[in-house]
This record gives sequence, structure tokens and C-alpha cells, in this order.
Amino acid sequence: MTEALEADIVSRLPHGPHAYFVSVPEVDGHLVSAKMRLDPSLAVVQGDHFPDRPTLMGIFIVEAMNQVAGLALATLPGMEDKKGLWRGNDRLRFTTGGGLDPDAEVMVFAEPSPENDRGNLRWFLAWAEVAGRRVARAFVLLSVTDGGLNE
Repeated sequence: MTEALEADIVSRLPHGPHAYFVSVPEVDGHLVSAKMRLDPSLAVVQGDHFPDRPTLMGIFIVEAMNQVAGLALATLPGMEDKKGLWRGNDRLRFTTGGGLDPDAEVMVFAEPSPENDRGNLRWFLAWAEVAGRRVARAFVLLSVTDGGLNE
């Protein structure tokens, strides 16, 4: 990943450069997709989460879905320079039935929900897939800001 592309991701999310879990996104209309990425030096990625059967922590998948929803915010008219702050998840479901290997290649997708006009709040449908099989899904609620965390 080039520094310029990495900087673009960081500029669109309210996180610092070491707190985002997605690669350079692809955009198709309002649908945004990105590969989930975790720092391989994290103990939980190296197998500390259930050492007898290393498992990718679901919270990382949820955070990646929230971040891709934040990137999808920029696909909405008038939102190109805005940031989305996470406000909640609804109808979160995992469908893995036993966890994922920490090395699994997880693709994350998000698009605006049809019921999307709520003042400064926006809903997004987000989901994660491994090898084309859906492993998680949720509605993500973001509040729209000009970039500050206290707005």
C-alpha cells in the first residue's frame, strides 16, 4: 500500500493511523469494499485468543465493518469531506459457527441503508465475507461530522 493511499484512508476516518483495520477501499457506486487487515504482531493475531484453537476475535470484524461504513459515507451526495463517528450497531449477526482462523482473508463491505435520512445520523448495511461466504452482518449507525470528535 502506498503512503498516499494509506493517508487517504486515515484522512477519511476519525482514527489515528495505527487504529484502522481495512486496506485501500474499492468503490462501486455507493458500495464500498476493503480487505480487513490487522497488525500481524498483535498477540491476538499470533494465537493468544484461544491458544489451543486460535480464533479471529469478532470485535475486529465489527470494527472493520464500522470503518468501511465510515468510508461509504463519502459516497453520499454532500458527504465527500465529512467523517462518520460510530454511534451503534443493530441486528449484528455472526454466521461462522465456530470462529475464523486469525489468518483468514476477510473482505468487508458497506453501503448506505435505504432508510438513511435522519438528520446528521446515517445508517449503513455492512457485512464481512471469507471466500465469498458471509460471516457477519450488521447495520451501522454513524453521526456525520466535519471531522472533530466532539461535534
